Order: sequence, then C-alpha cells, then structure tokens
Amino acid sequence: MRKFSVVFQGRMVDEAGHPLRSDTAEAHLDQVLTELEDIGAQDAAMGASLATGEVEISVTVDADSLEGAQNKGSSVIRTAIHAAGGATPEWSIDWCRVAVQRFDLVDA
Repeated sequence: MRKFSVVFQGRMVDEAGHPLRSDTAEAHLDQVLTELEDIGAQDAAMGASLATGEVEISVTVDADSLEGAQNKGSSVIRTAIHAAGGATPEWSIDWCRVAVQRFDLVDA
C-alpha cells in the first residue's frame, strides 16, 4: 500500500445545470467538509469559486495503484457529498478533472 493524493475538480450545479447560488454552495461545502472529517478522510481539503460553482476537493488515500486510489478517493468524496445532502447523478462525468499523485516517503 502507498499513499496517494486524489484531487477532483468540478462544478456544483442545480437540477437545471445552473451554478448554485453562492450562499447555498458555501453552506453545502461547509457540510461536505464536516462529513469528510466525520468519516475520517485523510488530509481533506477543498477550494471553490462560489461565483462560478467550481470546486476542488482533495483527500489522501492508501491504495495499491493509481486506479485504486482514484476509485477510493472518489468513493470517499462521494460519500461525504451524499451525507451532506447532495446528489451525484452521472458521477463519472461530473468531474472535469481528476489528478492522482503517489507520495514516496523518505527518511530525513
């Protein structure tokens, strides 16, 4: 097992595909971060442009491969979004970018 940083970038939209209102998006993201903490996500972090609905969420996961890390990171983030009351229809195409990077730890 190795540690991977998994970063998802996408947009928060309403049912009609329009960006969420800033206050709605901010409240939802606050709840998602709380849910990430509650489920024990490692190194959970997020950033967003509330005006456009763009969001970036990252976590660290333990996995055997890049694909395994992407799947595990996706699952952790999706679980938090659902727990916060969000929907993730067509999840596989909602994200415009996914980045996975392996950490190689060295002795100092």
